[in-house]
Amino acid sequence: MKLKFLVDQNVSSATTKFLRKLNLEVEDVRDVGLKGRPDEEVYEYAKRNNLIIITFDHEFAFNFINKKDLEGLIILRIHPQILESVNIHLKEFFEKAKDETIKKRIVIIEKGRFRIRKLF
Repeated sequence: MKLKFLVDQNVSSATTKFLRKLNLEVEDVRDVGLKGRPDEEVYEYAKRNNLIIITFDHEFAFNFINKKDLEGLIILRIHPQILESVNIHLKEFFEKAKDETIKKRIVIIEKGRFRIRKLF
């Protein structure tokens, strides 16, 4: 089963388009009626649809890590949040990562490196 992703509203919609060009299956909260909605609603949507969330919101992990039922979470810690820099780091990550290293994991992507931890 191919991994599917949900881009949070704090990530540019241009990044959503970029990820789709990398042949990833990506939904965007802006396109599914979740723009401006609470994290809990975004979480529930991702859980129902087996989506891995991509976000800059590191508190998302703190709020939901103990539930252990999310498909996965990718937290971006790339500063400044310049579109080209974010996209380059995401591309590098997806070129190296395997599906089994992303599913049911928390991935933290920083400039020049990424860390992967099991959700449970």
